Amino acid sequence: MSFQTPPTRFTGKTWIFVAQSVIFGALAGISLLLGPLFLFGIMKDASGKSAVDADIALTIMSVPFLLVTALAVFNILARRRPIVSICREGVQVNLIGSSSLDGVPLLPSLIRVAWLILSFQGFKQQLLIAPWHSLHHARISGLQMARRFTIVGSFFPVARGGIGPAAPVATEVTFPEVAFDAPLDQVAAAINVYCQNPKLRDSLAPETSWRNSAGQTRN
Repeated sequence: MSFQTPPTRFTGKTWIFVAQSVIFGALAGISLLLGPLFLFGIMKDASGKSAVDADIALTIMSVPFLLVTALAVFNILARRRPIVSICREGVQVNLIGSSSLDGVPLLPSLIRVAWLILSFQGFKQQLLIAPWHSLHHARISGLQMARRFTIVGSFFPVARGGIGPAAPVATEVTFPEVAFDAPLDQVAAAINVYCQNPKLRDSLAPETSWRNSAGQTRN
């Protein structure tokens, strides 16, 4: 049986954020459209009277709808870059919207989204790379319906023209299963195979260098 080279690029799911942007964008548009109509008396309430209170309520409601829409659009654009890239020098990860609440068990998604918006942590994107000599392994943990994928190693921020600072900023990076298009087992297997096989890493094309990968987006 012939050996197949494991993939080196793993993209993230975007349909969830597309759905959010469509739904909440439509709600924000409706609120912004109906608000002025009530304000200027073009639309009336059920009894035919002016409904200025409805204008105020709709205007207030449009704000969170717009913020959720903005967060969804940001996530769509940020995921044009692969979530995990296997490079000649190591494994590069694309961290999108990581927050201080990550890893908190049984946290309602509504609270997490609200915190991402209020703290602006949801609009943060960072590229990190773990050089092969500092990478240990990739593992999958958690229950079947809520598995998590962790890469263990010393991660350094990717900057234009180099890697810095001298000290690592993380010793492991964790993603939820929903983050990837590909099955978690495939992602973990690819990283572990390259981690354990220096000759396979050396066979990667020069185009897989992290210097090229740092500027790569999804076609």
